Amino acid sequence: MKLDDHIDSPQFAADPFPCYAELREQDPVHWSDRQGAWVLTRYDHIRECLLDTVTFSSRGRAISNFSTRYSANENEALAPLRQQFLEGLISSDPPDHTRLKRVMMKGIRPMNDEGLGKVVHDLVQELLAKVKDRGRMDAVADFAYPLPIYVTLSILGVAQSKRDELKTACEHFLLLSAEPRPSFATAMSAQEGL
Repeated sequence: MKLDDHIDSPQFAADPFPCYAELREQDPVHWSDRQGAWVLTRYDHIRECLLDTVTFSSRGRAISNFSTRYSANENEALAPLRQQFLEGLISSDPPDHTRLKRVMMKGIRPMNDEGLGKVVHDLVQELLAKVKDRGRMDAVADFAYPLPIYVTLSILGVAQSKRDELKTACEHFLLLSAEPRPSFATAMSAQEGL
């Protein structure tokens, strides 16, 4: 079975779990040409990769093919993005990851469960109020997609007036991981978001 042959099918979109079960049974460490990556389907394999940062390093993984994908001039233009993925929290391993996370946590607004509950409640009310007069909503676009982004930005202490601007910047940055083989334009958009 090849995941790449099924991932765009309506059946997979409706219920991917039979495909995952078959992969887990027949090919638990599966190569995906489309993703340009290994797809792990068993908990023990995933756990091993996450814990063994020497063998399975996160360092530079998001930009590992930049040198062959883009020209020298394009790579030079992408220097800030490449630096982020070589030195930033997302692409670092312990002990650097631990140190960066500790520094980042100092900037996060302290919040207990009650405080977080209030933030989420207020954001839910705000999102629902935006669509109330329309009498309908797109559950994903109007609610499920923005809610976690807004919660995260609230926890980080971002002012409401800056929230949509930062959401847009995050969207540009996240495009890099949404495409298995991002174009130079996508990489530049991600850099602009960064």
